Order: sequence, then structure tokens, then C-alpha cells
Amino acid sequence: MPAARYWRIVGVETYAGGDLELSELHLYDASGRVDAAATLTSTIAPAAGTLAALQDDNLGTTCRFEGAAVRSGGFAFVWDFGAGNTAAAMGLRLGAAAQNVFMAGCSLQYSTDGAQWWPHFTFNRYIWPGAGAYTPAIVLDDPHIDKVALLLHMDGVDGSTTFKDSSPTAKAITASGNAKVSSAQSKWGGASLALGGGGDYLSAPAHADFVFGVGDFTVELLINTTTAAEKVLVDQYENGNPNSWQLSVVSGRLAWYSGGYVLTGAVAVNNGAWHHVAAARSAGILRFFVDGVLDGSAALGHNFNSNLVLGIGAQVASRNSAYDFPGYIDELRITKGVGRYTANFAPPTGPFPDPIGGNLLLPATMHIAGSAAQLAASSPVPAFSTRRAHSLQMARDIEHGGPGTIYGTTKTKGSPANVPAKARVVLLHQRSKLPVREVWSDPTTGGFAFEGIDTRQEFLTLAEDAAGNFRPVAASRLVPEVAP
Repeated sequence: MPAARYWRIVGVETYAGGDLELSELHLYDASGRVDAAATLTSTIAPAAGTLAALQDDNLGTTCRFEGAAVRSGGFAFVWDFGAGNTAAAMGLRLGAAAQNVFMAGCSLQYSTDGAQWWPHFTFNRYIWPGAGAYTPAIVLDDPHIDKVALLLHMDGVDGSTTFKDSSPTAKAITASGNAKVSSAQSKWGGASLALGGGGDYLSAPAHADFVFGVGDFTVELLINTTTAAEKVLVDQYENGNPNSWQLSVVSGRLAWYSGGYVLTGAVAVNNGAWHHVAAARSAGILRFFVDGVLDGSAALGHNFNSNLVLGIGAQVASRNSAYDFPGYIDELRITKGVGRYTANFAPPTGPFPDPIGGNLLLPATMHIAGSAAQLAASSPVPAFSTRRAHSLQMARDIEHGGPGTIYGTTKTKGSPANVPAKARVVLLHQRSKLPVREVWSDPTTGGFAFEGIDTRQEFLTLAEDAAGNFRPVAASRLVPEVAP
């Protein structure tokens, strides 16, 4: 993440296309809110309320801007952290008023001098959280999402027995006994998995994603329990097989079993409160963490090569109901190939991130013509960009041409993460879906640009991987804009 003194949002869109009214507007980095240390200004004065209302942590006070100001090419919110100070922002958290005046999307930019601005992210859709409420806390995109073997948010309708795996390779999840979604307890999302300890558990079928071999891995989840007896959290254990494993609560503390107890933690996790617990193997060392704090380590060289069913809340492959877990589980993530944690860390402040747009990313589709010149200087759209008949392009420019620019980058999610990728990018008119322009993104930088686009209309970009390895990705409701 870049660190810069100045940050701003531009290209603001509202739900109804008119006035904008917010009760809070907070800038976040990876550790939380940072805008309290900055001076917030707007290029156009509010019609009602003050900018201070956007930073006072009071959801009852609001600041309103007229629709004409919001639609203006010169409208921006700007944070200045002062001389010698910087922030590495990653996103925004909003406080809402009415839905029709809520922010639907915007573009976040940064600058070292307040004059030259660079694109960071575009947020295409904020979900209205209800009047007088905050949007969810910002969660950083997962750089290891391609290695996630299982991702369960445990959300849904109270009493439901349907659980969705949000990992890149989704597995079928089976609920047994009275395992169900419950709104009685939740860390995030309003629900969690409720288990009674008497035959209640979830299971996922045997899969290559769960065969860790001798490599690194991470098993992490949030638990809320009062049990002190030996009970299973996550399990791929088979009787008599030392290369199978089980993560449990034993005497109220974490324990790892692989043909014997390899590691037992020291921190109590059975006090009826939510705890983030993790077991991570990195370079042959298994480490426990409770709420981000190291809770013991031990050598673990086992070759976990068994293709077994995975149990959640019970010992499943070699079924033994004595170890069924009573309590609540929220946010379970298993990662193969990465030991995510080797030292103390800040525990998650929101749900684990989902995959974004499959494997081909379009994270920074921007609207700003002034910044487009900067992109063109460092990441030119190559000369082999696709071209169409002059008369046909002229007809399209009469319909969709104007002073604005839409540009961005195409990248491939993987290791190393976010590598630029060559892609065919097509610009479509949002409402009619008529083609407007198309280009090839630069194979070295991933940069592309559409210049001379009407700022009064909305457009959609569709990126297709040139190599054909990934499915296309779309970014919708883009509005070209001329920079302030």
C-alpha cells in the first residue's frame, strides 16, 4: 500500500443520482481508522451541516451536498495529514443517512504534493447499512486467496442448514444432526454456526485442497464456547494414522493431535467469549495463536497425505461422538501452502475476504482525465490496440464521446500477487450494452485507457485474459470525469 500525505475521493455517485448526505466519512488503513489525524476539506462547500460531522463518530449528525455539486467534475473530499506525515489508506467506512442520498461509489486517490494524483482503488458499490448505521469495517483483500482451501462465513437465515463455501474451489458442505445457522451469537454477519455437541457437525468431502503434505498451512476460525472437555474444532483425523490431524479444545485450551498431542496452548478459550484461534505451520514449525498472540510452538514435520473427509465441530472420518463440540463457530478459513502467521499480529476486524472477480482482477478502474495523462506517460496503451473502421468509430463517438477518461489496470491474482496481465478490455455503454471502444492492456504494466468519453453517461468495462486462463471480469456503472 502506498503511503502519502494527501488522500482524496472523486467520482462520487449517489444511489438516486442526486444529493449526497452522510453521517460519517472515515479513511482506513490496514489497522483501522486514520482520518482523525488528518484535516478534511471538500472542494465545494456543503449545503447543510459541516464537515466536522463526518469525523465526530456521531451517527446522528450529518453533512449534505447538493446533487449538482456531487455531479460536478471538481467535487472531491481531501484529507491532508500534514507536513512529514503519511497514511497508507486502503478504503473508506461510511455512516449513512437515508438510502436515496447514500454514496454508491467513488474513486480513492493519493498524492505526495497535493497537485499530482495517482489512482488507488475504485469502489463500485457500497451497500446501504440502514439510516444511522455504519458500513462494515474495512477488510484488506487477501493476497493468498488463491490458496484458500475452505472459507465459511457461517451466515444465513436463522435456523438454516445451508452453508456456503466461498473459497475459489467451492466444496459441498453437509450439515448433520442439529447443526444450523443461528442469530443467537455472531462475531460478524449477524449469524454463526450453532452446535449442540450431540451429533451436530459440518463436513466437507475429501479434496486435494486438504492434503497438506509436508508443506505450510493455516487453520483459523472464531469460536465461542464454555467447554473444558476435549472437543474437536476442525478434524481430518483417522484412527491409527499419524499423518492425519485434529485441532481441538482440551482442558479449555487449544491442542493439536497427530498420533499424539504435538502442541497444547496455554491461553484459556472457554470463557463464553469470541476468540480468533489459529494453527499455522511454516517451515516445519506449528504455532498456535489466540486473538493474534502467540500461544506456543512445536516442530511438526508430519506428511499430511491422507485424502479424508473434513469435519467441523466433530471427529468425522473415524466417528466418535464423545468429541463433538458444543458452542458457536464463525468465520472458518483453511489455507494450503501458506503459514499465514509466525509472530504476533492484529486479529481480523471483519469477515475474511472473499475472492474478488475470480482470478483476473480489475481493481483500479479510474475516471480521472487529469491523472490519465500520468498513466499514459508511464504505462502507455500499446500501439497494437485494436482498431475499428473510422466511420463506425466516428458514429460511436457522436453518441458516447466527450471530455472524460476511464482507465485502470488488469492483473492476475496469484503468487507473487497481483502480477500485471495482458487483457483485451472492452468498453460498453451501461444501459444499452453497445460497444464503445476496445483496447489491449499493456502486457508489462497492465495499464489501459479510454479517452474522449461522455461524462454524462455510465459505462461498463469487460476484461478478457489474453491467454484465456481466467474468466472475464466486469466493472460496471463507471462515469468518466474530468479531474478537478
